[in-house]
Amino acid sequence: MTVSTQSVLAGDRRAMAAVRLLRRLTRVELVQVVTLMPELRALPAQMPFHESLEEYWRRVLHEERGGYQLTLDDKFLEGLTYREYFALPEAEQNTFWDKIFKEDAWEIEDFEEVDVRPDIAVAAG
Repeated sequence: MTVSTQSVLAGDRRAMAAVRLLRRLTRVELVQVVTLMPELRALPAQMPFHESLEEYWRRVLHEERGGYQLTLDDKFLEGLTYREYFALPEAEQNTFWDKIFKEDAWEIEDFEEVDVRPDIAVAAG
């Protein structure tokens, strides 16, 4: 069974929003993104789909940590341990992520205005 990137990421609205933004960039701008984030070069071109998404990330994180096994009492983000984070109700977890991503949210002023030819077709979204 083959799994497309679209179906793997369909449930991740943040990843899909990033993909939509990246697709708007020119080739030169994409090269600049990779220059600013060299860790993108280390990502596999394609995730091996013989393992689940959860198995994949467990393996990658295990390799990244040199075999160190995290515990629920290790620090997670914003001063919380994993145990404290997972004890939060789902609504509070969502608020937690909204707060983190809001700090890095893009404002319209962050984008450069570009003049385009009037005969260019705009994709409907």
